Amino acid sequence: MGFIMDKIIMLASFLVLATVILCGEDKNLITVVAGPSNLESSSYTEPSQTHCWTYSGQQYCTTTGGGPAAGPDYITQMVADLTAGTAYKLTCVGRFRWSKCTTLITGDEYQAEITGRTMKVFNVRVGGNQGRLMKEAKYKILDIRPLVKEVR
Repeated sequence: MGFIMDKIIMLASFLVLATVILCGEDKNLITVVAGPSNLESSSYTEPSQTHCWTYSGQQYCTTTGGGPAAGPDYITQMVADLTAGTAYKLTCVGRFRWSKCTTLITGDEYQAEITGRTMKVFNVRVGGNQGRLMKEAKYKILDIRPLVKEVR
């Protein structure tokens, strides 16, 4: 009888562990409304490089670089959690096509998760409401303030 009980307890423990691993921890999601955004593109001048070599007594040189180069795009985004009455100022840097960074559509609602000083916004469309669906966009939280109600 003890052997069978040990096997049942071991099986029950395995099922509980498998459920925790497969289901994962529940995310603490909030609903945010996107506010205005700002996109700043940067550029810089590449340093020039001169390479020289000698061939048959003659010196040859080539210069490369020295022209303008595109830098990263800096995005600043405002969002508000209307339920909690909190406004967030977010930022991200879109250096590459595959960066998890984009502007949000003003007025649209999104599900978001806050971890430390990072906010992940889920199911974001890149390039407007008909654009490519991005699973999540990741932003650094710059500022958190209570929403101020407008007095009329």
